[in-house]
Amino acid sequence: MRRTRGGMSLTGKLSIGSTIPVIIVMTIMGVVTIILLQRNIDNLVEQNARRTIDLANHLVEAEVDGAVSNYLRGVAENNRDLLEHFHDQAQLGTYTEEEAYQRAKELFLDPEYGQIGETGYLAGVNTDGVLEIHPKSPGVDASGHEFMQKAMEMRNGYLEYMWQNVEEEEPRKKAGYLSYFEPWDIMVWASSYKSEFYSLIDREELNKTF
Repeated sequence: MRRTRGGMSLTGKLSIGSTIPVIIVMTIMGVVTIILLQRNIDNLVEQNARRTIDLANHLVEAEVDGAVSNYLRGVAENNRDLLEHFHDQAQLGTYTEEEAYQRAKELFLDPEYGQIGETGYLAGVNTDGVLEIHPKSPGVDASGHEFMQKAMEMRNGYLEYMWQNVEEEEPRKKAGYLSYFEPWDIMVWASSYKSEFYSLIDREELNKTF
C-alpha cells in the first residue's frame, strides 16, 4: 500500500476525510435535537404551569363563590327574621304596623348595622322592583334591569349582577342574596361588591386541595 510523504496511506486520508463530515453532521443533528427537546420541555413546563394556574384560579373562584353565597345568605335570612320580629310586635300591639316597619327600616339604614364588607349594605326591595329601603338610591325603580327582573321572579336566593351607585363612576360586579318577607312585600337584599369578599376564603382549606 502506497504511503504519502507524511507516512499516512491514501486510504487513511480518505477515511479521515469521509469521517469528519459525518462527525460534523452528527454534531449538528445532536445540537438541533437538544434544542428541539429543550424547546418541547419548556413548552410542556409552560403548559403545565398554565394548567396549574387555571386550576388554582378555578378553585379560588369556587371558594369565593361558596363563601360569598353562604355569608350573604346568613345576613339576608337573619334580617328577614328581624322583619318578622317587628311584624310580630305589631301584631301583639307593641307597635303600630307603621312604627314596626319604620324601626326595622332604621336598623337596615344604620351605617354600622347595615354595612356588609367595605361598601356593601342591606336593602329592602319590593316585588315591583322598587328600592323601598336603600342607603344610596331610595325609591329608585330598578325593575327595568335584567337582574332585578330575575330577582322579582326568584324572591329568594343568590345572584350576581353589575351595579353602579349614584356616586360611582362605573358599574362593578356585585353579589347579593335575597330573602323574601311576604307580609310587608320586602325582599331583604344583602349585597356587596364581589371583589371585597376574597378575605372570606378559607386559605387553609384551599391549600389542602393542592
